Amino acid sequence: MSQVKRKPGQYWDKSANPIIVKGGGYHCTNISPGCIHCWAETTNLRFHNRIPYDGTRVEFELDQAILDKVIRRKTRTIYFMCDLMDYLHGRVPDALIWDLFKFMAENPQHIYLILTKRADRFCNLIPTIRSKLVNRLFHVKLGLTVCNQVEANEKIPMVLPFIDWLSLEPMLGAIDLEGGGRCWLSDAGLRIPWIVIGGETGPGARPMHPEWVRSVRDQCLDAGVPFFFKNCGAWKPILLGEVSENRGLDIFKGLHFISPDGTLKKDPGPDKHDELLKRNCWPIQRRRGKDYYLDGRIYNEVPTWN
Repeated sequence: MSQVKRKPGQYWDKSANPIIVKGGGYHCTNISPGCIHCWAETTNLRFHNRIPYDGTRVEFELDQAILDKVIRRKTRTIYFMCDLMDYLHGRVPDALIWDLFKFMAENPQHIYLILTKRADRFCNLIPTIRSKLVNRLFHVKLGLTVCNQVEANEKIPMVLPFIDWLSLEPMLGAIDLEGGGRCWLSDAGLRIPWIVIGGETGPGARPMHPEWVRSVRDQCLDAGVPFFFKNCGAWKPILLGEVSENRGLDIFKGLHFISPDGTLKKDPGPDKHDELLKRNCWPIQRRRGKDYYLDGRIYNEVPTWN
């Protein structure tokens, strides 16, 4: 594995969004609890075609100008593809997805990262594409994104033989990748090669309990799987010592506690802190900026890609 030499929280060099709505802009449909505060929808509403990510009927096409920019770039680049929508959205034609993968196959000078939440369509289409383009997609890294244990249990077994990475973002609950008969990290013959975790940002962002992240980090360390922590999201964990040593100070205005099940509680006052801490309710606070640290260090491991 290698350490990313980019700014904290970023494992790609550039993003490229060649799948667009005819006429411009982007579109998707919310299908997961992780979609509720979609940053891509907010971006599209502010800067592009202003179509909400709902059931609006649209038609898609490939933006050749975007593809041409990728071709012209001479420096080997890690591209995050289609980060403003899901390339496996139900209204994106199979033929267009085929064209996108053919383009990536024909341009192996770069590495392409591409994510989906739609495990069912992935299973119906991507294995066929890979079989037809055999040995031509080694530089295309297919990923799945889930936000909680329910989604993990449902979707990971469907795509496990085919994915190169798993994104837990936004992480909205504890996720066990190894317990309960699951061997999604430790099975040497069939395991997830890379894990990325991130919290939720933006208006209405939901908090992430630090123990959820630590658990997955430790599972990765035990299995020898690279672990990348993007950021805590809009809610930042407060060090336990800060709470115990500075109770009542203004720096803790707006302090909340997140319970292990994700319930957010307002600060009941210093006299209740010890009780909450004993129940593993972690002190957090909504702050500007991003916190890339977990337990005082940055985790930015990625697989070694040739």
